Amino acid sequence: MPETVYISSTFKDLQKFRQAVINCIVSLGDFYKPVSMEFYDAEDVHFVQKCLSDVEACNVYILIVGKRYGYTPKGYTKSITEMEYEKARDCQKKGMIKEVLVFKVEELCDTYTYDETDPSCMEYNAAFLDEINERLSPAPFSSEAELAFKVSHTLMKRLFKLIHNGSKIVAPDKDAVICYCDRNVQINSIKKNILINKKRIFFSQGNRRTDFPGGIIKRFAKYSLGAGNKIEPLIKITDLFDSIDAESNHVNACWNILDYLTVSPTEENTSCTGFLQELSKLKSPKIILPFYYDFDFDEDAIKFSEFFEFAEQLFTAYNSTKQTYEFFLVVIIYSAQPDYNTITSSLESFPLIKLLSVFLEKFKPVTDNDIIDWLEKFITTIDFSATMYDEYFYDGSNDRYSMQDVNLKLGKLINDMENSDEKIKKYF
Repeated sequence: MPETVYISSTFKDLQKFRQAVINCIVSLGDFYKPVSMEFYDAEDVHFVQKCLSDVEACNVYILIVGKRYGYTPKGYTKSITEMEYEKARDCQKKGMIKEVLVFKVEELCDTYTYDETDPSCMEYNAAFLDEINERLSPAPFSSEAELAFKVSHTLMKRLFKLIHNGSKIVAPDKDAVICYCDRNVQINSIKKNILINKKRIFFSQGNRRTDFPGGIIKRFAKYSLGAGNKIEPLIKITDLFDSIDAESNHVNACWNILDYLTVSPTEENTSCTGFLQELSKLKSPKIILPFYYDFDFDEDAIKFSEFFEFAEQLFTAYNSTKQTYEFFLVVIIYSAQPDYNTITSSLESFPLIKLLSVFLEKFKPVTDNDIIDWLEKFITTIDFSATMYDEYFYDGSNDRYSMQDVNLKLGKLINDMENSDEKIKKYF
């Protein structure tokens, strides 16, 4: 779980420096999360109390100081910034906050132009700065870039120190490793067929409740293709069409997909050409449209023919309009009895779709060796992988698991890592 970093400063004169720090912390999102007034929503709580309670709850407190003393709220004798600093120091003495870090604008900073003109504020600020200089060592900076660098360096140095002494364990991204066990066959098949065979449509079959085939598509889209478009939940093929007229069905399909992507359908973007142009606005180099089918292959099998007809129109338009993005369709079949022959026979009427399509190998149960390999790849070393497997995965009777089993146990393991639970530390 990322640690929270509270950003404290006067606002009017240091706004761009605050934003530089926010951007820096956001870039370290796996480890740190910014907390500042820029993220506040309207709440039925006094602003000062909100700030002070957030300071108390944070892991790291960052103070940026310039020449402005700041706003003193009605009924108080000190500025909000000084009250936040005092709260942070008090919490640190009680062991509630781990770090208090101060950064100070240098005299030679040419992007800081504020001059305090109120004599009382100048006096208050001088006393406040004397307190900070006496107790702490403010790090000087002369630009937004230098401030961001120093904040990043300080926070990462803190992280490495925590990892080194064993009080911090960095957990893997759950999305990055989900469905790893015994799923590389499908992942590698997609890679090979995209790069070598130029395939653009992929069929995958798995039990919706136990195999989690959607997790593979999510992982591959995000980490291998780098696609930025929405990929969950999937689009139901049998809901795409509700007309006996092919042209109307194509409009309905474009409309439903745009609605899934939270894009407003119009007369222009519900034609195949307009739809493809609308997708270019997603600003992703690769666009994946994910579908699923979960009916038995009886009278509903006609939906596949309608889907293939729509897909053929899409790819024909895609090839003729020369879009700047790569375009892919993924179809997950959840049906308990998928009929491979029904699908392949339907493809005979659509040569372009048949040329672009490939069926991925069906999923197999995950074995104990798959899990141990996964632990060694993402979590721990070969010395501890078997013991960690015994503690987190093995139930005393089984050496084969569904992805549902793996994911539930995996979630417990990663949560323990994020919380640096004592029982997990022995594996590091």
